[in-house]
This record gives sequence, structure tokens and C-alpha cells, in this order.
Amino acid sequence: MSPTQSNEIFHGFSMHRPPPYLSVDEFGCKVEALMDEVIGLPVVQANLVKLDIIFQTDIVGDRLTAAFGFPPREPAIFIVVQSEILAAPEVRNVMAKGKEFGFYEGSSASATDLSSKVEAAVPEDGIHLFCVYNVPPELSATEEHGPHFEAFIDDFLRVPAVKKIFLRFWKWQYNDSLDDNVRDFGYSAGRTLLCYAVLEMMGDPIAQRFVLNSGAGGKHFDLKKHGYVFVGNVVKKLDKANLETLRV
Repeated sequence: MSPTQSNEIFHGFSMHRPPPYLSVDEFGCKVEALMDEVIGLPVVQANLVKLDIIFQTDIVGDRLTAAFGFPPREPAIFIVVQSEILAAPEVRNVMAKGKEFGFYEGSSASATDLSSKVEAAVPEDGIHLFCVYNVPPELSATEEHGPHFEAFIDDFLRVPAVKKIFLRFWKWQYNDSLDDNVRDFGYSAGRTLLCYAVLEMMGDPIAQRFVLNSGAGGKHFDLKKHGYVFVGNVVKKLDKANLETLRV
């Protein structure tokens, strides 16, 4: 398949679950090495704007999960991209090496709409918090689910304690515009929302109750059933974005 060019940058991310025969650390090292090889390709250097790998950490994980009523996090590695190209033969050839260590096993990917809700200066010691929410298959991600989730996020960010300590908040909203390309590339098409925040530690009981009671008690969406949170380590592999472009 020849490269598919676009005049606009598209956003997307993929989620990779470690196969049972590799530890999370072993899998992470292989994923990072594979991405290093990919971004070394001339076509990638010319067309890829940004690539970050997000690794889960154990920092305040159990305490944060318990405070907000989330289930345990699912071990996974995330790759976030901004690009002007969808695919190229040389990229596919390198990515195919991932089949040797389960790169595509239990993986999913999608194009996304990236929105910025909060933007402020981020200190080096800020906590990088991620919330993963898998849209239930019986719901429409845009019609039945999307408006309720969007309203919850907007209301949550108005909570005084949240406004005080949230320094950045982005949301990658799944869309199906590239699902055929995603499947052709070897992934399962994802239906996952990824929220990213940089904050100081939050212990406000009002904010906690707001999250615990989200989705009208599970009527509109259920964070405690279909989502989880983790503190992540963002490894920047490539970033050619201008200062005006959203950047992790």
C-alpha cells in the first residue's frame, strides 16, 4: 500500500496489552525498540509529527484507584501519534517485526479527535494522570455516549478543587474515520477514550464524590465498570510540533 497523504495532521493512539509470555517490562522494552526503528525511517521522519509512548507506573496507583472507585488498571502500553501519513510499505515491513513478540495481540488503535480542556504551565514534578474508558459495544460512541461523557468532563473541571490543581487536561475521543486503515494495518479497531491530565495530588472529597457519582449512577456511562486510571511516564520519541500545536 502506497503512502496516503493528507493536508491535515491526524491524531490517533494505539493500546497494546502484553502477551502472557512476556512481563510488562520485557514487552515495554521491545515496543520501545520497535518504535525507535520505525521513527528512523526517512518516510516517518518526513511525515510523522509526533510520537509518544506512555508507560504505566505504580506511583500512587492503588491509593488513587481506591479513592475514586476505579477497578484495577489493565496492564497496557499506549502509543500516541500525530501524523500527515497513514501508511507506507517500509513502515509496514518494520512494524511486522512486532508479530514476533505479540505486538498486535490484544492491541487496538483508532483515529481520534484531540481536544484541550485546560492548558497551563506544567512543572517537572507534575503528576501525569491517565484515564482509560472503553466504550461498551452496545452504545454508539458519538450519539448515545459522547454527549454525556463530554458534559461530565466539563462539569468535573468546574469543581473548585479540580480547577485549582489541574494544570492540563486533554481528551482523545475515538472516531471511526480510519477504522478500515487500522484493520488493514493489523490492529483491531478501538473504541477507547483516553483522557490525560497533569495535576498536583488531589484529595478533595467533593471531587472524589463527583467521580464516584459520574454517569448518573451508571445510567449514561460507568467509569467504575468500563474504565481505569493510572499515573504514566510519557516517553517522547519524536516531536516536530510547533509551539501552537497541542503537545504532551
